[in-house]
Amino acid sequence: MQTALIDEISKKVRNKRQIYFSENSEYLRDLSELLSEQNRRTVCLWAFDLASESVLALKVKYPVETRPEIALKAAKAWARGEIKMNAVYLTVMHLQKKYGSLRMPVLFTQ
Repeated sequence: MQTALIDEISKKVRNKRQIYFSENSEYLRDLSELLSEQNRRTVCLWAFDLASESVLALKVKYPVETRPEIALKAAKAWARGEIKMNAVYLTVMHLQKKYGSLRMPVLFTQ
């Protein structure tokens, strides 16, 4: 099974795909079950903790780049119920307008 997983991911990497697993992948079943038992805000806060590691790595590599940190702070405030999603959306849009487009598409839509 481990070899099949490595082969599956290697093929998707070669094909330059950004999503390596389908929603119903057997490799994600345990994680999916755990996440389905949690409320949405708990899952978001957990994801933001993981995202914080990436933001920190970006800050080390690009110390003057503040967009990821600002966007993450706004998203965390939403998850804690402190602001509405519209405020997060507006923050991301403001950052794009002020500093130019990000290399990846914005994930927030209205």
